[in-house]
Amino acid sequence: MAVTTPRNYGNAVERNRTKRIIREVFRNIKEHLKPDGYDLLFVVYKKNLEYNDTFSELFSICGQAGIINVSE
Repeated sequence: MAVTTPRNYGNAVERNRTKRIIREVFRNIKEHLKPDGYDLLFVVYKKNLEYNDTFSELFSICGQAGIINVSE
């Protein structure tokens, strides 16, 4: 799993905060993912991320990609 932000996203503090939020959300979602060994790259353009909104959006995106384990 990798997270990247464009250089014009903001200063380094904003970019690193965004990456930390995405990593934490992914850490909480990965128990729901299928164990098939995926390589994921998240390119973030949206600013001012909040944990709860990001969690639901990322869970939805993973569901649309078909990598959420639906047997739980």
